[in-house]
Amino acid sequence: MPAEAPGPSKKDTKFFADVAKLAGGSGFVQVFRALISPVLSRLFLPEYFGVLQNYLAIAKPIGVVASLRYDRTILLPKEEKYAANLLVLSLGIALITSTSLFLLVWLFGAELAAALNSPELEKYLWFLPLSVAALGLFETLKQWNSRQRKYLRLSAAQVGSEVLGDGLTAGFGFTGYTSGSVMILMQVIGQVFATVAFAFLIFKEDLKFISANFDWALIKQGLVEYKKLPLFNTVSNLINNAALYIPSMLLSAYFSTTVAGYYAIGNNAIRLPVSVIANSVAQVFYQRCAKAYHDGDVRPIVEGTMKYLILMSLFPMLLVTIIGKELFVVAFGAGWSEAGIYTQILSLWMFFVFITTPITYLPNVYGKYEKFLVFQLINLATRVLSLVIGGLRGDVWLAMWLFTLSGILVYAVMMFWIIGLAGMRASLALKYMYKTLIGSLPFLLAVLAFKQRNPVAPVTVTALQLPLDYLALLLVALLSALAYAYFHFLRDKTIKAELGRLTGAGKARRS
Repeated sequence: MPAEAPGPSKKDTKFFADVAKLAGGSGFVQVFRALISPVLSRLFLPEYFGVLQNYLAIAKPIGVVASLRYDRTILLPKEEKYAANLLVLSLGIALITSTSLFLLVWLFGAELAAALNSPELEKYLWFLPLSVAALGLFETLKQWNSRQRKYLRLSAAQVGSEVLGDGLTAGFGFTGYTSGSVMILMQVIGQVFATVAFAFLIFKEDLKFISANFDWALIKQGLVEYKKLPLFNTVSNLINNAALYIPSMLLSAYFSTTVAGYYAIGNNAIRLPVSVIANSVAQVFYQRCAKAYHDGDVRPIVEGTMKYLILMSLFPMLLVTIIGKELFVVAFGAGWSEAGIYTQILSLWMFFVFITTPITYLPNVYGKYEKFLVFQLINLATRVLSLVIGGLRGDVWLAMWLFTLSGILVYAVMMFWIIGLAGMRASLALKYMYKTLIGSLPFLLAVLAFKQRNPVAPVTVTALQLPLDYLALLLVALLSALAYAYFHFLRDKTIKAELGRLTGAGKARRS
């Protein structure tokens, strides 16, 4: 077994290119968010972000599993005809799930809003079926899209969704319509737009093939053959998404929607690398691993992917641990400093989330649904327990620290188990972490030293009242990040070769 993996796969030279196609769209979305978030944070109160988060905490977990996770089967069979019928099966189940929600909202909507300490939410729960349908259909189409390796059209749909949703939110905010309801309605519009646009792009090319190969027998076969995946994976993903959104619900119930809003915007910000890079890697990783599993060797892909995930994420997460508060004050205003402290606490946990997110597809490839479900149950239980302990004691800081420490432990154990499925040694992952940490220390210590002995006067400048000492610290942090990226990332031979190929430099040299 080699000590170092040269990349996601020795033979797969287009891995980074496919990731770049997805990350490009996600990156544009996150840059747009970075630019518009300071605007939204000044137009809308933290409690409105809390109301929105409570809505998304219900809609997104259900939407992701609306097809009962049969969407995850689309990448598994060798035959395109079989995969096309699994697509039809998944779309049909998603539509049935979403329409059935009208009855549940009618029966339990008021009780749910009251339990979340958010009465304003009740009347907007009627949008849940529409949100769930949009999210469920999008997830299903995304898996078919990955099978076809048409990643640019996925990027286009994601960009359109976010720009429309957040852009409309800001537009209404400027005209004086600032409420949680506006934020919810604009998110629904963005979700629906993304799904309709994505479906148009896919069916414009593939509808003829899907229709010509429609076969009830294959649909029934898929329903039975992959029955274990929805049985365990649906519950697993419900738990995983509940664990993602339940903190805001518990913080709202135990403290206030304002505290939930601080957590929501802090968590959304710290998860940017996951949204831009890790999720993009995950889509490509799953498609490659499903194919490599049939070919007989998944380990090189896993080793190479882990190496670069660690290299990309450890330094920025440690940097946020140092400058999180100052970053939020400059970006969002002094009123959001507490959200910045939340990100400092959450950052090390988010490092493990980042490097584990792409490889969570491996249990699907190996059929290890039951054990993965156990990890998800433990993850949810520890999150709930951490926040309940903090809530009962009335101490939000205790809740956040317990939440982070338990998350680090659970994700680390889960990561080692998953990479073990592919035959990757835990010691190799630890070696990657150690080498990256040592390489990061000089740059991190420079930022920490400047923060401790900041020579810049703590005065505010510009009409936005930006603290000058905070601006100086962020400038030092940016220079350190650029230096780290150059010495430990951009000089990597595999990445240099791929960047040259993507930019055409390699082609120009060959000619």
